[in-house]
Formats: sequence, C-alpha cells, structure tokens
Amino acid sequence: ADRAYRDLLLTQARYRCYITATSDSDINRALAWYRAHPADREKLTRAYIYKGAVMDELGHPDSAMFYYKTAEATAGPDDYFNLGYVKMRMGALYRDNHAMDGKHIKKYEEALECFNRTDKNNYKLMCMVNLGSLYCLKYPNKADSLLTAALTLAEQTKDTIKYVGAAQNLIKNDINRDRYEHARGLVQKVMSLERPIINLPFCLYAASTYSCLQMPDSAELFLELVKDVPITNETDKISYLEAKADIALARGDSLGYLSCRDKCKWISDSLESIGTPLLIITTEDNIERQSHLVTKLSQQITAHWNTILVVAILLMLLLGAVLLLYFNRRRKNLQMQLQRVKGLLDSSESQLTEMRLSLDHLNKLDTSNIKENRLKKFLNSYISLTRDVMEEFYH
Repeated sequence: ADRAYRDLLLTQARYRCYITATSDSDINRALAWYRAHPADREKLTRAYIYKGAVMDELGHPDSAMFYYKTAEATAGPDDYFNLGYVKMRMGALYRDNHAMDGKHIKKYEEALECFNRTDKNNYKLMCMVNLGSLYCLKYPNKADSLLTAALTLAEQTKDTIKYVGAAQNLIKNDINRDRYEHARGLVQKVMSLERPIINLPFCLYAASTYSCLQMPDSAELFLELVKDVPITNETDKISYLEAKADIALARGDSLGYLSCRDKCKWISDSLESIGTPLLIITTEDNIERQSHLVTKLSQQITAHWNTILVVAILLMLLLGAVLLLYFNRRRKNLQMQLQRVKGLLDSSESQLTEMRLSLDHLNKLDTSNIKENRLKKFLNSYISLTRDVMEEFYH
C-alpha cells in the first residue's frame, strides 16, 4: 500500500511540475494495487486520472480519454475536487486535439460547477480562465463576465499568473469585438504590475492590439519580448502569424499581410484535417456504448427478478385463495353436520322427556304387578342406554 501510494504521488508530482512522462510503469503499479483494493475510492480515482494524463503525454489521447471517463465514473458523488479535475482534463483533451464540437465547453462548465463546491481557488481560477478563452469564440458576453470575475478573484488571491491569463483572454475577446482601446488599457494594467509574469499569448495579443491602433512599433516591442520563446502550439502559431499580419497591415505592407494570412489559413485547415479528434470521440462513444450496455443488462436483470417476484407473489396469492376456499367449504360442511347433530339431539331429548313422563305415570301404578315391575326395569334400562347412546353420539 505504501509503495502504491508513493508511485501515485510521484506521478502526480511529476505531472504538476511539468516533467513530461516517458513511461507509465509507476502509475501502472499504483493502479494495479488500487484496482485490487477498491475500498480506497479516492486514490483509485486519482490513479485513473493520472494514468490518463500520462497516456496523453505519451501520445495516446484515445487511451487518455478512456481512463478519464473511467475516473469520472469511479469518483464518489461528493468528491467534487477529483470530479472537477478530471472534467477539466477532459475539456483540455478536447481542446488540445481540436475536437471542438461543444463537448470541450460543456466539460469545463461541469468542472467549474464542481470547483465552486470546493475551496481550491487555484483550480477554480484555472478553469475560469480556460473556459473564458473558449467563450471568446462563441459567447463574447459570457467571456467578459467570467474573465472579469477571474481577474477579481486572481487579484484577491494575489495569483499573478492567473491574473495575466484572465487579462490576455479578455484582450483577445476585445480584439474580436474591435474594442482596441479597452484592450490597450488591460495591457497597460498588466505591465504596471510590480512583477508582471507575461507569457507568449499575452505578448501576441498585445502586439495585435497595438497594431490595430496603428502603433506598429509598440507591437514590435512585444514580439521582441518573446522572440526566443519556441512556438510549439499550433494555436499560438496562428496567433503569432495574425500579429505579424496586423503589424504588416499597420505599416502598409499588403503583401506581408496576405502572406501571413495565407499561412494562418493553411494551419487552420491542417488542424481540421487531423484524425485525432475523431479517434478521441470514437473512443468516448465506445465507452459510452459499453456503459449503456452494462446499464441495459442491469436493467434487464432487475426486470427479470421483478417478473419472478411478481409471479411468485401471484402464485402465493392464488394458493392463499385456494386454501381460503377449501377451509370455507370445510367449515360450511362442519356447520351442516353440527346442525344435523343438534337436530338429532333435540329429537332424542324430546323422546327422553316423553319416556320420563311415561315412567312417572307407571310409578303411580300398582307396583305389585310383576309384569309392570319388569316393564319398569326395562324402561329404566332403556332410558339409561338411550342416555349413554346420546352422550356417546354427542361426543
């Protein structure tokens, strides 16, 4: 258990320190342990998350999506941090692989909803900045509202990196809406910070802002700040070419402007032709299909058990009804027999009464007659015998 936890923490630390993974052996050991001991649900969820992150860094975004989806299904309903983190990673996977069909925005929105239930302001800010960046393309008003809130929160928490990130996306949103003066105010506000931590996207958006304000020299200064920074991201390459095109247009260089714009279009078209988004979406669809099949099978099993239970209940009710009819009929037969016995007893009682009267009458006769005495004895014995028969019959 200690070794598994050590492997999990080591993988997590490397990932958060931006040390690109070269092997998944550490996280595999941790994942194997937590799969065999699923009682520690939180650590199992984390193991799935960082297995997905490692697979993404190793160049397998489809496998990354599989482990992210598994982590999402494994996390507890109140594990808001891990749920928010894995949803944010899924949104980033969609975005980085240009699978922008709306799922990336939805995942970031779900992630932000989860982070709002935690005290992790750092991750909340990260999610707000990324979601605001995505909003800039389709929902500029939402982008303004969200990124302004992110600026306020970053200022309160004194998070300069997230502050610059929110500002650069607000600048991009202003450029898209031709609000260049407002964008320049944001650039100046960032540059007036005590220790501004500026990055490549910020400088590129600032260059475009000053170019659109017909200030190409100032725009060139921002490009000089990042001239030695390698541009590996395709989106940043497009932003760099757009900044160069805006500078060329501000200087009246129409050929330079058209050349940069053509390169931008070529990169954009090449991004749309990448097969990775389809691969990721196909993998996710397969996972969703398998999950649906499992759910359907579970429902069928439940339905079968419900059918069996209903049939058993019906059989028990039928048996109960049969037994009730049987005992009712038997009770009626016994009542009829009892009525007959009572009738016989009543008839015998009346005969006995008559015989007693006859006996009393004979007692008044002359007892000297032998025949009468014999008859009296006979009648007495008959009465006794009749009484015994009645008692036996009654019992």
